[in-house]
Amino acid sequence: MITGAAVPEAGQILPEILDLLQAAPGDRESGWRLLALATGTPSGPRQRMVVLRHFEPGSLTLRLHSDARSGKVHEIAADSCVSLLGWDAARQWQVRLEGEARLHRDGALADRAWTEMPDGERRSYAAPDPPGSTVPAPPPPPTVTPRARANFCVITIRLRQMEWLHLDPERHRRACFRFLGHGVEARWLIP
Repeated sequence: MITGAAVPEAGQILPEILDLLQAAPGDRESGWRLLALATGTPSGPRQRMVVLRHFEPGSLTLRLHSDARSGKVHEIAADSCVSLLGWDAARQWQVRLEGEARLHRDGALADRAWTEMPDGERRSYAAPDPPGSTVPAPPPPPTVTPRARANFCVITIRLRQMEWLHLDPERHRRACFRFLGHGVEARWLIP
């Protein structure tokens, strides 16, 4: 149930956004398949592009994959509040997502994601050193070994809030959706 300063149009926008997020992982052309993930550090925010692997609209949960030794995993372990930003050029839509992240290195979710992953993607987790380590030259592609699975981590993000911005030549529009335990609070914002 959508409440707040929403007009009927907001009730139509949110389901469309959720449908697009759900379709994005399987659509290489989707503007929301690659998202900018922001985390906090003691020296300030950090951003990087991530691939949206799955979105469950019922629970408002996104799933990403990461090397467990990466900076983003350490940053999320210290502060689970994250923000993601996506841009759909075809629609001229920006989406900003905020939520709580959880790390899954072990367990059924991580095991299933690893098992379903193609070998080419598994190589990303087989490097002997953590991401960002200094090397004298670009290394050759690593060989997938059992150690690679130990370097793999699933990140789930439960959405708390979403902002949508439509850059329309006639009229820019912006809305905020807060996800509450009993429904959605929607507000129109000045773009």
